Amino acid sequence: MSRSFWVMLTLLTACSEPNENVVDLGVPCPGACPIGGRRCDDGQVQFCADYDGDGCPEWGGAAACPAGQSCAEGLCVSQCESDCTEGATVCAPEGGVRSCGLDGAGCPRLGDAIACAVDERCDDGACVPADQMCMDSCETPDATRCAEDALERCGDFDPDACLEWSGARPCPANRVCRDGACAPRCGDECAAGEARCDGDAVVSCGNFDDDLCLELGPAVACNADERCDEGVCRPRTEDCVDACQIEGGPICLGDSAVQRCGQFDEDPCLDLGPVVDCAPQETCSEGVCSAACVDECDAGAGQCTDDGAETCGNFDADPCLEWSPPTPCI
Repeated sequence: MSRSFWVMLTLLTACSEPNENVVDLGVPCPGACPIGGRRCDDGQVQFCADYDGDGCPEWGGAAACPAGQSCAEGLCVSQCESDCTEGATVCAPEGGVRSCGLDGAGCPRLGDAIACAVDERCDDGACVPADQMCMDSCETPDATRCAEDALERCGDFDPDACLEWSGARPCPANRVCRDGACAPRCGDECAAGEARCDGDAVVSCGNFDDDLCLELGPAVACNADERCDEGVCRPRTEDCVDACQIEGGPICLGDSAVQRCGQFDEDPCLDLGPVVDCAPQETCSEGVCSAACVDECDAGAGQCTDDGAETCGNFDADPCLEWSPPTPCI
């Protein structure tokens, strides 16, 4: 397989959160998928993007998850049901220290307890002198806290009488730890600071629920003598100005997002529409998100294969380097 495929696959598995933006670009696309969205298809991850350049997004770019992972809600997630975080140590109820390591399937598991010395006891996952006075590591029994994407609980988990935090228990797949609880993963529905018009009301982007992601909040009406223009309430007597020139025309926002020029509020002027991120492995050029290529080799390099000799150069329509078709050896 080409190096670009494996680069794409690596980026897919590194993503922590799915993007499920659903934005109307003003183009009639019956049955279109949400640009930037992800889904699972036959165990592979697919991205929603405009792959054929017709202005309408469709599913494509499928890539398999690495060994030990499976696709769930558009993400490659571990198949492990872990009971600890690799490298953590906890006190066993009967005494001794248990360490978290990887089992034969590559999943974190607590090992057998290793006894402390006869003049020691286990406290907070470590052996300490038996006559050392213990101190509470936490204050409220059953209180919880997050350790990255794992949950810790306050209680008495060792032979002494003091409170300590339990070993970190990872949240289930497709959940993240937030404010002491495992919450569903999510994708931003809008860009931070973005504001849109909904008639003569302003809709702002922020975090209005209990997940970690951004979404559009409730519509806030402008005053009676105002109208909404590009996400801002302005006096009705104020003339509007076109924010762009060609209605329906796409415009790149940097190299990773696109906006469309159109009528998105109540005034007669043209506005820039919602920001839509390009799919991973894509860049925006001339208003179109297209696949970003990656060099597969170094210019001028050569290699031998079973089919013959190959040279590194640019042999297709993209600007990146790849191996040439093999030339049979004589």
